[in-house]
Amino acid sequence: MASAGGSRGRTFGDALRTTAIMGALLIGAFVVGQLVTVTPDRPERRVELADAVAGARAAARFDIIAPPALPKGWVANSARFGPEAWHLGVLTPQDKYIGLEQAATSTTGLVDDFAPKSRAVGEDRLGGKAWEVRTESDGDRVYVRDFGESSVLVIGSARRAEMERYVSSLVAADAGP
Repeated sequence: MASAGGSRGRTFGDALRTTAIMGALLIGAFVVGQLVTVTPDRPERRVELADAVAGARAAARFDIIAPPALPKGWVANSARFGPEAWHLGVLTPQDKYIGLEQAATSTTGLVDDFAPKSRAVGEDRLGGKAWEVRTESDGDRVYVRDFGESSVLVIGSARRAEMERYVSSLVAADAGP
């Protein structure tokens, strides 16, 4: 009888040791994987600006407002478009984000959707056009303007000079050939 209980004890002990060893091996494999995994310096999705603008122009029921090109080192990393709205997201070389939102709605509608906690701080004349300037509590700047059949909102964490340069570059996208 003693040998039957002892054998049960050894079986349970063996199972515990096996579980502990397997757990240690899994943790070790995870640590080694973290050490040898290479992460790119700037992981990102890239979007071709010309393709995004062409797609938006074909889908939207209003004239698309967009930058004709991005400054060197800037990357378009998101785009969405449909008949009523279009979005373009870009990253600066310092990984600061700028988002352009254009929709067949009022400027108030865009602010309510994309910068509801922002507050108006004035107006700037950029690219020959008057833009309402707003700020958010986290420091992001917001530029809003009515373009007739649509409104545009630009929001971002980039430096003020970069934001102003970007907003100044915005034009009605050429209908192309």
